[in-house]
Amino acid sequence: MDPNLELCKELVSKFAKARAVNKRKITVIITKMKESKANNTLTKDNFDKQNTIISDMVKLIKLNDDEIVKLFECHDMEELDPDFFAKEIDSQALYHYNLDMDLAEFSAYNNRSSGNSDTPNVSNIDKTLDRSGSKSDPPRLNLPILKCTTFSGTPKDTTSFNIFYNQFMNVIGLRSEFTNATKLSYLTSYLSDYALKVVSHLSIIDDNYLVALELLKKEFLNKNLIIAEAYDFIINNFVSNSYDLNFAKTRNYINDVRGMIFELKNHGLDFMVKDTPGNSLLGHIFFNNLPLVFKRQLILVLNNNYPSLDQIFDNYQVVVETLLKTSKVSGVEKNNNKGDGKVNFKANRAAYKQNALQNFATNNDAVVNTRNASQYTNDKYCKLCQIRGHVMNSCSQFNTYNLRMERAKQLNL
Repeated sequence: MDPNLELCKELVSKFAKARAVNKRKITVIITKMKESKANNTLTKDNFDKQNTIISDMVKLIKLNDDEIVKLFECHDMEELDPDFFAKEIDSQALYHYNLDMDLAEFSAYNNRSSGNSDTPNVSNIDKTLDRSGSKSDPPRLNLPILKCTTFSGTPKDTTSFNIFYNQFMNVIGLRSEFTNATKLSYLTSYLSDYALKVVSHLSIIDDNYLVALELLKKEFLNKNLIIAEAYDFIINNFVSNSYDLNFAKTRNYINDVRGMIFELKNHGLDFMVKDTPGNSLLGHIFFNNLPLVFKRQLILVLNNNYPSLDQIFDNYQVVVETLLKTSKVSGVEKNNNKGDGKVNFKANRAAYKQNALQNFATNNDAVVNTRNASQYTNDKYCKLCQIRGHVMNSCSQFNTYNLRMERAKQLNL
């Protein structure tokens, strides 16, 4: 059996058991009222009391029905087991229809107790529920269903519990219309692997919901481990100066570090406070871990050789956008008009070779036309090191053919 299907049926069975208890109680009450009615001993006051009890239990049954339907939606039960899905939906509709027929026998008592005649097309159940709750309950909006990510608790997932916990509380935990037992059912459905084993011994009852949360916090909310792993990630990871298509590695690294810094803030370590030792030190480490071409462009944008954390986070998108726009796209990429993802290497081959010879000095390029070169040294800058005063074939930093080729690939030249 599909694990997702098995889990869904297990959760449904727990709601179904609670629902069956209330259904049985209603059946007993209605049977007794029918006996009293047949013996002419059913009074208006007695009916009103029993009718209130029935309406309260119908509310609970409908809540259980709703929870089961939500589980079906979350686990896509209509696709996994359409027969089980149809049987449950039909059972819900049939029960409320039969209950309405049973209560119709007491319509005379219901009319006398209400003091006025109700609309004939409204069911007895809905009349009772409307009288007991419609004036006080606010209208509900049909909002999109929110879902939590699954938390496994495996070694690769140990630092993400705080994120999962906040997400679960926003989606399920803070909703007052759910009982604690319902919240616990949802919580277990969002756990897997080792995390699920931590709470798998708990029965789905109200009292065990808070117990489950405390067990998970004790197991996975290891403050010292989270802080140590965040430090290790920020300090030991860096983006190399090798070719980075669209600067994807750079952008991912920046956002990963930003996530780590704000996670540390949740544990009382705020590195975003300006002019503090931690902010200055972390900004220095972070900046040094970025690729050289990015650092040069950031310095040009800020006119500051020592950017702070805020400045890096606030300006990295502008820096990347500028680098992408100023990087030259080769002719072999521009002339790929087929749209099939393949590169047409034949297009502009002569121009491509000419650009390569112009941009890079080889062993055969020892003789340089100093007269022509001098005309450009004052008003042009080197695209390789991005420093004014010389052109690419005179760059002293990238002074070999291999270094210039690698640098050109990095800059999309």
